[in-house]
Amino acid sequence: MIKLCGFAMSNYYNKVKFVLLEKGIPFEEVWLTPAQDEATLCRTALGKVPFIETPQGTLTESQVIVDYLEAVYPAHPLLPSDPFAAAKQRELITYIELHLELLARELYGQAFFGTEGHEHTRKRIQKKLPRHVQGFLRIATFGPYLGGETFGLADIVASIHFPLIGLATKAVLAPTCCSIRVWTGNPTPNLSANVRRRKRWRLTGRRWWRKTKKPRVECCGFGVARGQIALVQKPRRCTIRWRCCRAGRGDQAAAQISLRF
Repeated sequence: MIKLCGFAMSNYYNKVKFVLLEKGIPFEEVWLTPAQDEATLCRTALGKVPFIETPQGTLTESQVIVDYLEAVYPAHPLLPSDPFAAAKQRELITYIELHLELLARELYGQAFFGTEGHEHTRKRIQKKLPRHVQGFLRIATFGPYLGGETFGLADIVASIHFPLIGLATKAVLAPTCCSIRVWTGNPTPNLSANVRRRKRWRLTGRRWWRKTKKPRVECCGFGVARGQIALVQKPRRCTIRWRCCRAGRGDQAAAQISLRF
């Protein structure tokens, strides 16, 4: 049986875990934090997590791991059979992790652990992030999923990284002109229809309420396991809302991600 080593605070650990759950692969979780002792370095060369242990040996780096799982366990594929379509899924994943998550990661210490941030770092991210988000919107198809008509690996990656990016940018960049904001809670019964009526929703406590200010770009709802995305475009402003269903459960949870410029 595959052993997944790491800890649930890591978004890359959760990326691998969600792929295992989505594909129905039996696995065992082993709690492990990054370390530099010899025993850990023998299993993961830089002492990083996540990594998996297989009968053939260990594998590190989340994308390498999910590519291995996709090749060895072809049931419930998360990548299309067409080579170009599969490459487009990998393009989306690379873009999210290299140009969005890696950029926002520099804010995690200040946002989540109370470390002191540098003003030049904040200004650099504030300058780059809007351009990177606009680039992401150009390559994502939202038809209805990020890569087209079929739920795929890129949707799992986005559902893992975007809420964390949103929390970090809300905490650090919210007072500025650029932020990615996230609200979570119980979804409205007819969120997609409300989006089509150009209403903006916020969460106060546990209740949704409408704000009549019209968003200029919206896309609504894809699920961690299964779901939908609808896209309505208007110039200059971007608001992304997701209506998520937790993997393996029937109960609903909602996450709204608002990208503001």
